[in-house]
Amino acid sequence: LQAPPGHFFEYYLYVLLWVAVMTFYGQFVVALMPTRVAAMAVGAGIVQLFNLFAGFIAPPQDINPQIQFFHWASPMHYVFEGLLTSQFHDDHTDVTFVNPAVGTVTIGMNEFVKLQFPDFDREHQPYDLGLLVAFMLFFRFGTFMALQFVNHLKR
Repeated sequence: LQAPPGHFFEYYLYVLLWVAVMTFYGQFVVALMPTRVAAMAVGAGIVQLFNLFAGFIAPPQDINPQIQFFHWASPMHYVFEGLLTSQFHDDHTDVTFVNPAVGTVTIGMNEFVKLQFPDFDREHQPYDLGLLVAFMLFFRFGTFMALQFVNHLKR
């Protein structure tokens, strides 16, 4: 397998952005919560929601419309879309799977990704990157505001 260098750099960019978003998110939650235990509980619960609604466990088309907001509010959704579309947009490796309606099917990896995740598109990458940077800025700004204005000391 010889992947183009661009694939590596795109992968690395999305992983770095994901680490930065989650680091700033963790700092934001710690600044908001009164105790370490509360921060861990709330932080872990919200990260589970981020991952649940990213689009891998529950595909976007299968998410109830009343809770579809969680899919769009999950930073992991944008990382997942960016990683899939950047790594497999030009990958024509044969993938074989079983479709109950027609039996065994062999298609290219790029077609398989488009079939499994029809809402994911390579043209969304600028939005994905922009929203990840926006999440970073939101959590960073929120951390500074929480440190400035939230005081859990009782006087």
